[in-house]
Amino acid sequence: MAASSAWYNTKFMSQLRGPMRLFLVRHGQSEANICPATISGRSSHVNLTDLGEKQAHALGEYFKSEDVAFDLSYSSTAVRTQQTAIKALGHENFTVSEELLEIDMGEWVDNDRFEKY
Repeated sequence: MAASSAWYNTKFMSQLRGPMRLFLVRHGQSEANICPATISGRSSHVNLTDLGEKQAHALGEYFKSEDVAFDLSYSSTAVRTQQTAIKALGHENFTVSEELLEIDMGEWVDNDRFEKY
C-alpha cells in the first residue's frame, strides 16, 4: 500500500487514451454498520465484520468473472476500506489516501443517530 498526498496519478491520467471505466466501491459491512443507531463518521479504526469480508471477497470474484483488471486502485486510510480492497483485489498494491475519507461528523461522533438527525 503506497501512501500518497495526491489521490490521483497525474502521469497516468496524462497518458490515458480512449474511454476509461471507473469503479466506485463502498467497503463491506463494518463493525460500525451493525450498530446503526450510533454515528461513527470517519472512525478509521473500525474493522470489517465476517459478512463484510465475505462481501469483499464476493466482489473480487465478480471482478474476476468479468475479467476486470485495474490499472490504478485507491483506498482511504480507514481500516475497513483497506480490508475491502485487499479482499476484492487479491493484493495490497493500491494507493492509500486520507483525501478519500468520508466526511468528519465532528462532535456528533458516538452520539445517537436518531437524536441528532
